[in-house]
Amino acid sequence: MHHIHINQDKFISQEPLTKRKEFGQYFTGSKIADFMAKLATLKIPSREICILDAGAGAGILGISTAYQAVQLGHKKIQLICYEIDVAVLPLLEQHLQEAKEDLHKKEISFHYEIRSLNFILHPPEEHFDLCCINPPYFKYSSKNSPYARSTKDLFKGDPNIYALFVARALDRLKSEGELIFITPRSFTNGLYFKNFRKYLIKNSSIEFIHIFTSRKEAFKHTDVLQENVICRLRKNKKQQDIQISSSYGIEDLHLI
Repeated sequence: MHHIHINQDKFISQEPLTKRKEFGQYFTGSKIADFMAKLATLKIPSREICILDAGAGAGILGISTAYQAVQLGHKKIQLICYEIDVAVLPLLEQHLQEAKEDLHKKEISFHYEIRSLNFILHPPEEHFDLCCINPPYFKYSSKNSPYARSTKDLFKGDPNIYALFVARALDRLKSEGELIFITPRSFTNGLYFKNFRKYLIKNSSIEFIHIFTSRKEAFKHTDVLQENVICRLRKNKKQQDIQISSSYGIEDLHLI
């Protein structure tokens, strides 16, 4: 995945900061992508799995998750990628095609589809087994934004865009499907995210939480200053014990 990391860093360095903020665009580095993908544990008896990447970027998370699915014994993999930044689509297509050719050599059936659609405004109709996402991060107007009340069928309120992505992704999972995401930890407390938290607790069990103690190390190649967490949820499963880990940043992730 290191070459994807290099390609996406080159791409984003050439993009205007105003555009990156508009899209809430903070690409996942290879070390975090690898860590998140390896949190996937889902094993389907048919050995066929359908994966969702709701904000694909250059494809590093979706592709990392597909390779983890192979390690879990799946022989037929379908990856659906949503991405609205048309400028990054050629790079996404390149990386997905490279993965397809590589997995074909390993006798793995890998099919992908790129949907240049807004995941929140045009969510998928089908359900998925697994979703691994780094959703966009930005605030929007609860009065005149097209995102306002776009997830009212799930919960009331208009928190940050990242909460909408997480909630809709969970909604689109099959029963006992896995959702792995990295977001700011702001959703864990306060009235602003109260209804979002209720939705998560009602519809899933939290299995794993990883905490970054540094506010800048998780996305240190950007201007993001947030306390980030990585979570794994299981849809429609009774809550049990939660595994918790922590690291300062990304350089000590391998010690977990």
